[in-house]
Amino acid sequence: MGKRVLLVGVGVAMIVIVCACRNSSLQSVVMPETLTPEVSLVSSEATAIGTATNMPTATDRPNETPMATVMPASTPAVTDIATATLTATDTATATPTATSTPFFPLGFMGPADETQFPHIAAAGFNVVFEFRSVQEIDEAEDYLNRAQAVGLKVIQNMPSCRAYESSNPVCEEWNAHVWSEAEWGEFISPLATHDNLVAWFLPDEIVNYAAAADLYRWVKAYDPHQRPVYGNPGTFELAKIARFPTFSDFQWAACYPEYYQEPRAIVTYGMKLDAMVSQGTDIRWGAILQFFDSAEFGRGGGHPTAHELRADSYQAIIAGATGLWYFSYDLGRDMDGLWEATVTIADEIIGLGGLDEVILSPAVPQKIVKTIVSGPSHSPPTQGEVYDSIQMLQKEHNGTYLFAVNIAADGVVVEFSNLPVEAVAVEVLFENRTIFVSDGSFQDSFAQDDVHIYHVITGI
Repeated sequence: MGKRVLLVGVGVAMIVIVCACRNSSLQSVVMPETLTPEVSLVSSEATAIGTATNMPTATDRPNETPMATVMPASTPAVTDIATATLTATDTATATPTATSTPFFPLGFMGPADETQFPHIAAAGFNVVFEFRSVQEIDEAEDYLNRAQAVGLKVIQNMPSCRAYESSNPVCEEWNAHVWSEAEWGEFISPLATHDNLVAWFLPDEIVNYAAAADLYRWVKAYDPHQRPVYGNPGTFELAKIARFPTFSDFQWAACYPEYYQEPRAIVTYGMKLDAMVSQGTDIRWGAILQFFDSAEFGRGGGHPTAHELRADSYQAIIAGATGLWYFSYDLGRDMDGLWEATVTIADEIIGLGGLDEVILSPAVPQKIVKTIVSGPSHSPPTQGEVYDSIQMLQKEHNGTYLFAVNIAADGVVVEFSNLPVEAVAVEVLFENRTIFVSDGSFQDSFAQDDVHIYHVITGI
């Protein structure tokens, strides 16, 4: 592996961090001198200045065992986004190269009750993850074994109380000390023998970057399979997000329109930030989507409808996401059709619909062209940015596919042109309809937040 030199500005000093990297083409990243300057995001679609808040954080609720179950906290802190420039190549229309066998994680953060595993597995999801601030090996193995019994894979928590000194009262309550490398090795090595372990997850929203770098190094040393390390910065602050490619293989972005009281385009915004910092590496990224009522966190924005959650999910995929997590199972499973919406999405992507192979297929030139016939041409502004009302992604996998979602505030009629010359029609997947193609073009209507997925037909 190559070496990347990361220059991190702290106040007026510069700290040089040398790290092993997965792609030597990105030799250096110069971080801003402060972590909260004004933002200036310039994309092919918009120019903006704005700020963003952190995602909802989590506090720990101890129970009879020395571990913690995540519960919502009160109002999260507000941060700014660091200076960034998004160019046309940063729009995440290309799927990043996977670091291992392609796998599309689609499941939930937060199922703390293992008795729910059969319900989750039967609904067609493939991964579960539980927040723990303190976790012993036998507890982690029990979680893995119970998930294995019903066919679920596990994204393994790396407990924060064991990773760095923390003010979390749970750490003090359970007298949890920070583990040494040897102790982390004793945690990682036995868990690595479980076949249903697919990834390691850094402590959520970690800001102790030295600890994060150690955890990354120790996973690669003590897991013989060197499974990927996932990270969630928990912020839109670019200076912090830009640190994560140093010590993670997969980045998550928490995109919560109702919680932030932002248009749905905030999902595209979050994905573009991950795309930008991952450029030149083989890092993949995914979206953590809102599966809770904002009132749980003291906000009045409510929660998405089932229709909106599907739009958020495919909006993320169009912007380059190769995984979807919903936060959180325990909060959203009984809310207004959201569970049913995620079950449908799981079936379309990793179930009978089989779209995961399409989504994870190599990037191709985006040759299909869109023209707005009627309706708004742009989304409402989110953090000052605006985007084309129709976001789309072309894929080639046993034929041509086109994913499209309307993120405008009204309905839109669109003409899609420059289809393959042999195209005679498009099948609109999951909608039981077909549209004929004439001279390489066809038209379709999108209500607000509509998703259409087209498969090009080359012969009837």
